[in-house]
Amino acid sequence: MIEETLLEAEEKMEKAVVVAKEDFAAIRTGRAHPAMFNKIVADYYGAPTPINQLASFSVPEPRMAVVTPFDKSALRNIEQAIRDSDLGVNPSNDGNIIRVVFPELTEERRREYIKVAKGKGEDAKISIRSVRRKAKEAIDKLIKDGEVGEDEGPPCGEGARRHHGEVRRPGGRAPEAQGSGAARGLMNDSSWGTPQTGYWGQSDHGPGRGAVPAGPAYDAHQAQQTRPMPIVPDVPEHGGDQDADRGVARLSGPLFRDEPTRARPLPGEVPQNPEPMPHAPQPAPAPQKKSAGRDLGAAIGVGVGLGAVIVASLFVVKAVFVGVVAVAVVVGLWELTTRLDERKGIKAPLVPLALGGAAMVVAGYARGAEGAWVAMALTTLAVLVWRMTAPPEGYLKDVTAGVFAVFYVPFLATFVAMLLKAEDGPWRVLTFLLLTVVSDTGAYAVGWRFGTHKLAPRISPGKTREGLLGAVAFSMAAGALCMQFLIDGGQWWQGLLLGLAVAASATLGDLGESMIKRDLGIKDMGTLLPGHGGIMDRLDSLLPTAPVVWLLLAIFVGAG
Repeated sequence: MIEETLLEAEEKMEKAVVVAKEDFAAIRTGRAHPAMFNKIVADYYGAPTPINQLASFSVPEPRMAVVTPFDKSALRNIEQAIRDSDLGVNPSNDGNIIRVVFPELTEERRREYIKVAKGKGEDAKISIRSVRRKAKEAIDKLIKDGEVGEDEGPPCGEGARRHHGEVRRPGGRAPEAQGSGAARGLMNDSSWGTPQTGYWGQSDHGPGRGAVPAGPAYDAHQAQQTRPMPIVPDVPEHGGDQDADRGVARLSGPLFRDEPTRARPLPGEVPQNPEPMPHAPQPAPAPQKKSAGRDLGAAIGVGVGLGAVIVASLFVVKAVFVGVVAVAVVVGLWELTTRLDERKGIKAPLVPLALGGAAMVVAGYARGAEGAWVAMALTTLAVLVWRMTAPPEGYLKDVTAGVFAVFYVPFLATFVAMLLKAEDGPWRVLTFLLLTVVSDTGAYAVGWRFGTHKLAPRISPGKTREGLLGAVAFSMAAGALCMQFLIDGGQWWQGLLLGLAVAASATLGDLGESMIKRDLGIKDMGTLLPGHGGIMDRLDSLLPTAPVVWLLLAIFVGAG
């Protein structure tokens, strides 16, 4: 009778651990994992069906999952179900597969998921405690009814410790709990509080006979000194495969950080950094130094080099500077279309974009606004026609991305060429470049030194309100100087307005580019410029600022 009661309790505990593992695996972390989709249900011919029964899942990249439906007709329903889930992702499909890109978690979302994980763990521990309590009550009733003699108490206690320990302790052989770091964290009795006496709690027959210690400690003093077991992933033994538990392992250790987890010390090995006892004095943490986040030396070197090339071409031969702008546009289009293809499966046609983009810059310099508009219309038409040579699947998506690229990169860049077209064009372009660079520099310097209030944490966590004020102050001061000394007929108060507008447009352009990169799940658009990323990572604030400067200068001193 006692053995049956213990076996039933063990089975229920194992089921609670399995449910906890599934709940943990469904929580989104910094990396993609097929188990994240286990709880998602899609409509399939009118019946709600788990999507893991409708498709297969693969993880080609750490932050991207690919969903391949068994039935192509269910593709849109599966995509919609993933989009409506609490994963917080925006999937895309190419007609055959669904790509799900997981952007980096914000600090706010990390805290939310930590609370969810703690709640799931508490639910599992409550369930296990309930099973233990009911098993104890059943055994006490057997003894009270005389079905089991009191002399069978010690075997009862030993059996309870053995069966419950198989689920709880790290080396247990329970089939579902073995190898689960989440299970070990849940089953650690020290996290439930120190028991009073006996494995099953206070015994009706006194603390003597049948009392078994709680948790890994073997006397009351040791039980009080037991600390909660940290949740860590298992280390495969003898090269064993643990694919079934990898989703849970990723949740463990640093719960939502993409950093390696420290391996468990081998038997007999002394840990290098033993965990201190609760009452041991803790050393004061060393003050952390603020980091710029990039290689500042390389960034400054590349910036100075680019500035020298631009200034030299700007004041020597205007046509050379137009060529520099055209090359930057082509490289930027290549970076943008490459990232769209890699991360979203969107194949915007690069050839007509590159040729048309360069032609738009030249036309803007040679023929002004009319030439730029005509070149843009022809480039858009070329994108539509070029894409017709490929299969029709995804046509609308590809050409829409192509038209967006036409407007976002080369069209905005034509305003730089139109600035250069004026008689004092080089000075206008220099003013445009100086104000944008000064705005970015002021935002970085003030934000890095004094920034505490986030400006747009869901888009760009590094930007602060203090940094925005720094950008405005620096840009307005530089604008007043430039309008007074570099622009013919300019007034210092006009420079203040120009600087304010530049700070706003540069910040919005930077946030817009950050939004695109968050949607794509990347940090930089490219790697061509050490310390800066790619060309598009430098054009993010320049492109939207160009039409603003062109318009205000045309209003203040004329188009030239």
